[in-house]
Amino acid sequence: MNGLIRQYLPKGSSFEHLTEESVWYIQERLNNRPRKMLGYLTPKEYAFAKFGIEI
Repeated sequence: MNGLIRQYLPKGSSFEHLTEESVWYIQERLNNRPRKMLGYLTPKEYAFAKFGIEI
């Protein structure tokens, strides 16, 4: 996950410029990205299918 976050926030970058909207955007992009380890489901789809919760 750290590597995926680093695509948006490179190592050594300052977090001072981050807004709540920026964090929300990154979170949404990562939660809607299919993952091989989840059978190519997104984390949102997996959480709903496995636990019945929406994230």
